[in-house]
Amino acid sequence: MRIDQVADERDCATTTRTGQMAQLQSERLSLAGELLRSHISCIERGRSITIREPKIQIGNSTFGESQESEEAPMSNLTATVQELYAAFGRGDLPAILSKLADDVVWEYEAPAVIKLSGIRHGVTETRVFFEAIVAENIDPKLTITEYVESGDTVMTIGRYSATAEPSGRKFDTPIAHYWKFRDGKVIRYVGFANTGAVAEAMQPLSAGASR
Repeated sequence: MRIDQVADERDCATTTRTGQMAQLQSERLSLAGELLRSHISCIERGRSITIREPKIQIGNSTFGESQESEEAPMSNLTATVQELYAAFGRGDLPAILSKLADDVVWEYEAPAVIKLSGIRHGVTETRVFFEAIVAENIDPKLTITEYVESGDTVMTIGRYSATAEPSGRKFDTPIAHYWKFRDGKVIRYVGFANTGAVAEAMQPLSAGASR
């Protein structure tokens, strides 16, 4: 076999391998496109999406900044929840109550020593919940670090700390809030926290104990 024939065969093999690699790369790009379109379709159909955002401080409350996340655009429901936290941070009770449905159910189950505990029905009873916060908690600080939305519900995760009144003892607890909406207004809220730690902070210290 002549040298020029060997060279021709090598060039042909190289061209074949290059074509195969180009075809493989094209197939990979096509698959990536299909996966991306599938992900977008899931979001458009209302499947669960998670929004994580940087924390900011407003008054005594800290929560996610109102901006689009990298994973999905900010929804109206998540924005409404952030507005509720902002109203809490500036102590704007009318703004909070305006976003609740008339038949809202507001739930925070805890030991009876915690005055804001209980299941309340309607806006008037829910107002008492916030009045109890003012009466029982000094310098409250709410930190929300994550929002999880699915359908007509939003779940938030964070921490809450304050000084208990009248004991003067501080507490710090992880919290989770469940928000359910109808026609853009809250119809159910459920608050979760380490209520044992909060109840303990409500108790006066024994003589000689430190806060």
